[in-house]
Amino acid sequence: MLKELGYLHSEQIQLLQSIQDFKLKYETKLINEDVVCPKCGNATSPRGKRQSKFHAVLTDHMVSIQSRRCQCGWSSPDSVDGLYESSLHPDLAEKQVIQGVLADREFASGDLFCWLNQQNIPFYVRIKEDSLVKMKNKTVCKAVDIFNDLLPKTQKHFSMNVWVYGQRVYLSGSRAENGELMIVATHQHAQNAIPIYLRRWEIKTLFSCLKGRGFRFEDTHITRPDRIEKLMALLSVAFCWAHKIGEWKAEKKPIPFKKFRQGIRPKHSLFRYGFNFIREIILNLITSYKAFKYCLKFLTGPPDKMMI
Repeated sequence: MLKELGYLHSEQIQLLQSIQDFKLKYETKLINEDVVCPKCGNATSPRGKRQSKFHAVLTDHMVSIQSRRCQCGWSSPDSVDGLYESSLHPDLAEKQVIQGVLADREFASGDLFCWLNQQNIPFYVRIKEDSLVKMKNKTVCKAVDIFNDLLPKTQKHFSMNVWVYGQRVYLSGSRAENGELMIVATHQHAQNAIPIYLRRWEIKTLFSCLKGRGFRFEDTHITRPDRIEKLMALLSVAFCWAHKIGEWKAEKKPIPFKKFRQGIRPKHSLFRYGFNFIREIILNLITSYKAFKYCLKFLTGPPDKMMI
């Protein structure tokens, strides 16, 4: 079988992990070796070792850092972060750069655009229709005037850069079927500004599921960033679990439709459909243990077919 040729992806990672661990074991011995105190110039003495995290591009490691101390009271940093101001390998830090900032109208401002440009961060920010736009010929008009001829369900990209809030940007507009106009300011030619900005809706939907429409993340009293990070990771897994359960349930029993002001649409989202099902099972775990055990299988992959 073709799958048997070479190493599997997991085996490649394990192999790389072992090589990195072996190399780091000897490299870290050179850290803080024969250090002279930067405060008084006297020789320092070792004071035990500390385990510290180090993150490479594909692997994570725990390395041993020798701590040193001087009689004058100075002590050396005992972590990778303390020694190098980061526990990330430079290659990893480079790959974790911000891909872009998406923001709604209330966040648009000259200060924001100026700072994003200074930091070389791409941005796709919606602006208000009455925002003043200055052309190259010094003509000033409202942003809506540029896109007055835009028909419903169409887009238009303004080819030249303009000045908005005192900053040079490119503009792209889109008009919805109901006539609502959306104008997006971006740092570069605006050809892809609209589809990129529309991804903000995916983020907004995720946050609504993590907050009031689902897990009520905003009610937490946790304030430490590292703990919030862990909670966010846990909720992300729970969101994917509920969404997968919702997809599976919708195949067995389609979500009913309901009338709203804007028309007819599904009564629940796939996330809420799965969320309600999981909650009902947990609240009745004694009688629904078999169903709960089956739902857990969705965390590792699609389970065998089963009717619940």
